[in-house]
Amino acid sequence: RGAVLDASALAGPGAPPTLCLVARSLPRRAPAPALIQLPASYEVLYHRYCREDACVHLERPALCLLCGHTVVADSVYGVPHMVPGVVDGCFEHAQASHAGTAPFLLVQRSCVVLIAQGGAGFWGSPYLDEHGEEDVGLRRGRPLALDAARYESLRALLTSYEALDFARKRPLVSHI
Repeated sequence: RGAVLDASALAGPGAPPTLCLVARSLPRRAPAPALIQLPASYEVLYHRYCREDACVHLERPALCLLCGHTVVADSVYGVPHMVPGVVDGCFEHAQASHAGTAPFLLVQRSCVVLIAQGGAGFWGSPYLDEHGEEDVGLRRGRPLALDAARYESLRALLTSYEALDFARKRPLVSHI
């Protein structure tokens, strides 16, 4: 890895120098997407996005885990065939900023929705309670802590080229 192959040596003497240039200009594999750093405690994250004055205008904030941008997850125009409160702001931001694929943390629900090329799927939560369980919907009221391994598995899913299949196979209706 990292070795440079001189294509002119393979082509033989008198070969055009363009072969060497082509070999050096081949695209490298894209780097794995970096997810934003999340606070260790879900309470800190919740208060940052649901209680601070800057975010009070967002009724249901969704945090893009690729860039940290917050979007409104509610449908402003009310598309009846979509799940209310999940898709419009997320789809728009994913398309405009991340080529159609991005994970969003629904802050008031403690769950991640993966948007991938027009599909949307429920992933789960990177935050777990002391028993290692999710609290989607924040119904139990237990303190939640960031699980680094789960968060890394989300990043791995994004780099595995399986995000599109995942988004299409995990419908939002049964989870949100």
